[in-house]
Amino acid sequence: MPKPHLAHITNSAFWRPGNGMWARTRALISYLSAQIPTTIVYLGSLSSADRQALDTLSTRCRVMATGREPRSREEMTIRVRTLLTRVSPTACLIENLDNAYLLDALPAGAIRILDCQDLLSQRTASMAKLGLEPDRAMDEATERAVIERFDLVAAIQQEDFKRINGWNGHAKAILAPHPGRCQPMVLRPNVTRIGMVASNFHPNVDGLNHFMQKVWPHLTTKDLQLHLYGNIAAGFRAIRFRNIHFHGIKPSLQGCYRQLDIVINPVRYGSGLKIKSVEALAHGLPLVTTREGARGLVHLDGKALAIADTDTDFAKAIDSLTNDRASRGAMASEGLAYVAQQLNPAACFAELTEQILGE
Repeated sequence: MPKPHLAHITNSAFWRPGNGMWARTRALISYLSAQIPTTIVYLGSLSSADRQALDTLSTRCRVMATGREPRSREEMTIRVRTLLTRVSPTACLIENLDNAYLLDALPAGAIRILDCQDLLSQRTASMAKLGLEPDRAMDEATERAVIERFDLVAAIQQEDFKRINGWNGHAKAILAPHPGRCQPMVLRPNVTRIGMVASNFHPNVDGLNHFMQKVWPHLTTKDLQLHLYGNIAAGFRAIRFRNIHFHGIKPSLQGCYRQLDIVINPVRYGSGLKIKSVEALAHGLPLVTTREGARGLVHLDGKALAIADTDTDFAKAIDSLTNDRASRGAMASEGLAYVAQQLNPAACFAELTEQILGE
């Protein structure tokens, strides 16, 4: 029997700070490459700076790149197939449904794995409820047909796991949430700064825009400031707001959260698990979010986070926490305990590892 070897196929620039998808890739690679010989197939080009950054990461894996964007999916499939012949993997992990077409590049006999970071059919449905046009429309029947071509599907949260498992098809679903790294912040006695760390992915921009128009003006805490980190600023260029500050991408995630007293995640639609919500809990900060922002974490409502179903409730939750230091401390402790016990890397990825190793 050949020795296990994993090919991890991704278009995430995981060596850079940036967005939740990159953080997810980084966490997967960090854990899996420590357990299984791993080759990363990056769908793109790598500059000398990228190579240097990859060399600084503590991962035990080889990285191969497909090169510049090809003219078609067929050409990319050929490139990936050619690269995989060099390593003869026993298992191939493809990240997210957008890359599922690369199934045709995988060698016969290799375990075909999908890291399903979200279900596009669920995102389509949640956007339709708000009267929004989806960025990539997909119904459940189409999505199911794609997923059924895989042997193993890693669902990022319980709701997705149950849905895929309920299809009773060829693809075996396992639960593989996103892990957090506990780095507790010191809670200041007075709340002066709320904010979030987010990319300019359209659900984030939409949610923040809605928050600034419908919630921010109704907060009662005097001189409260809103601080936004990450490239979400790209969605608000050339606009200036009183007491709202955009800081862009920072090299240290911990440094961003150190500046905040309360974290918000006002996203109104989407699917999967909101990694920024996990990060808030892992940094020991109280979190106010929507039901969508708490997807996969709704059982923590009133404990590690506060779910607000309306704009009025969102404002009330923030105002309540700003005036209640004890509640902020209790929420922070609950969040840290949950991440430490339920969202540590082994708890999230041990079953996936076992499946790849055939244990």
